[in-house]
Amino acid sequence: VGLNAEELKILFDLYDKDKSGSLDFDEFLKGLRSKLSPQRRSLAQQAFDVFDADGSGEINFHDLKEKYDTSQHPKVRSGEMTREQALEEFLKNFEGDDGNKDGTITREEWMDYHAGLSANVDTDDEFGILLSKNWGIEYVPKSAVDAILKTIKEKSEQKSGNKPAKMVARDTFRFFDTNDSKSIDFEEFKKAMETFGGGFNEKELKTLFGMFDNDNSGSIEFEELLEHIWPKA
Repeated sequence: VGLNAEELKILFDLYDKDKSGSLDFDEFLKGLRSKLSPQRRSLAQQAFDVFDADGSGEINFHDLKEKYDTSQHPKVRSGEMTREQALEEFLKNFEGDDGNKDGTITREEWMDYHAGLSANVDTDDEFGILLSKNWGIEYVPKSAVDAILKTIKEKSEQKSGNKPAKMVARDTFRFFDTNDSKSIDFEEFKKAMETFGGGFNEKELKTLFGMFDNDNSGSIEFEELLEHIWPKA
């Protein structure tokens, strides 16, 4: 790798999260991990919102009690734990690498946990299927996302004439920007996707919208969307 002794020590300490003086496989993977891809980030955000029933920005015991069934937990079935104790155990074990074990999962702890989980999953599709099964959210396969982006690009090129196709796409989305905000919200996005023939249901569109909303602002600026369709070299 070509690092000097000091640089190697810095790198090792970065990976050695528990300061044990040695690295296990998960620590090494988490040290190498990058940020969640837009698709993975959107799915993790959507799953958090499902559990955050009261919209407080945190998942606590009362949120989970309504959403998470512990009746089939092995220790609950054997009588070693009550359903409430199983919920408390779930909270403590799920607070991510840097959680403070206070029985409450913040959005940051939730996303950190899924970033760690993501490090062990090779493809977006595998990650999407995993979260879909675990948390009951909708998943849009990467092939479907690529297909809708290709459709938008092709339809823009067909209508372009002497005008650049990217400008045609921008004008199309501007048509649905009914309040002239230079961006489109979720309802405007749904109408635009109907025009391009995406064929997604409400929950799938929410995932797709989250992927394009890179800054989590609740709206998509035209340039954010166009960047996905015509990525920079």
